Order: sequence, then structure tokens, then C-alpha cells
Amino acid sequence: METLQILAYAKLNLSLRVVGRRPDGYHELQSLVTVVDLADELTLTGGEQGVTLDAPAELGPPERNLAVRAARALLDPAGPGVRIVLRKRIPAGAGLGGGSSDAAAVLAGLNSLLSLRRSRKELQQIGASLGADVPFFLGPSPAWVEGIGDRVTPIAVPLPEAFLILVPTFRCPTPDVYRAFDDLGLALSPPAFPFTAEAQGTSRRCSVAPCVRR
Repeated sequence: METLQILAYAKLNLSLRVVGRRPDGYHELQSLVTVVDLADELTLTGGEQGVTLDAPAELGPPERNLAVRAARALLDPAGPGVRIVLRKRIPAGAGLGGGSSDAAAVLAGLNSLLSLRRSRKELQQIGASLGADVPFFLGPSPAWVEGIGDRVTPIAVPLPEAFLILVPTFRCPTPDVYRAFDDLGLALSPPAFPFTAEAQGTSRRCSVAPCVRR
């Protein structure tokens, strides 16, 4: 059985605007996003029947894990399966995209390991069905991200050589943050455009900051 070891990198939203609300409950956003070298470690072993997960118990049941859901979304139930070993390094509930990055890594990793020959666009479409951040992790970084996270445009911007990431002692799950945005009655931001100061990374704006400070 072939094995592939991959890293799933964390992301930082260097700016984030909430520019609209959708009838399905999702929020339209614009964000300048980059990956950083903080990463989860995944080992994929192909050929086993079904999808199994070896991961810390505190991550919850396997069927809710995005890495498992990604594998099941990509693989034919009648075909080869995969065993996923996940070693978490990215803090959960910190807005760093750990679960989405794991899902993207599984999609890209299985595509390579099992020679599935899916295009990046196909993988991003599958990823979008799993979570709004997943398509970003399947493309180049940094990127200008729009919609619910499904429209990703690579963008060349100067970035600092290092970032200091401070992780709070409490969790901030993304759905809770956007729910708080609505509960607080925060105003939508006017849309920005690529190649403005904000998209170039020289200006910072975060529409959801008050939700995290609650």
C-alpha cells in the first residue's frame, strides 16, 4: 500500500470585509489571505477499504471531520479507500483554517496518491461543498478571496517575513463569529477592489473583530 505524507498549512486573513448576506445564511466577504508555515501533518495510506481516521479524540467523531468528509467526497465508495493519520498542530477554533486546510490536503494528496487526475478546478468545486475556506488552500498564496470563499484570485503582494500569531484561551468557531456579526447588527462594508491598498496588504481591516472581542 502506498503512503503519502503531506502538510496542511494554516492561513491568516490579513484583511477581511463582510460585504453582504445571503438568503442561505452565508456571508459574502472579501479577504486578503496567505498561508503560514504552521501546519498539521497528515499521512495517507491508500488501498484500504473505506475511509478511516487516526486523530486526537478531542477533534470529535470521524464522520464530522473535514479530512474524512473530503476523502469520502472524492473517492468512489466501490473503489480504493484510505487511512488518514492526522497530527494536529494548528489550534482549533482560532480562525486559522486548520480543518479546511486538512480537507484541501486530503483532496490534493489523494488526487496524487491514487492518480485520480482531477483538475484543480474540480478539486476546488468539491472543496467548496465542504467549507468556504477549502478552495483557497488548493491554489497559490497569497490570494484575494471573494464570495463565500469560493472565488480565489492569486495576487502578488509584499508580505512580512514573519508573523506573530497569538492564540486566545477561548475558541472562536467561524459560524459563531458570523452569527455574532448578525446579532450585533454590524454594518456591511463597502466592497474593495484588488490592487487597492487593502488588497496589496498595506492596509488592514477586519469586519468581524468586534465579534471576537465580545
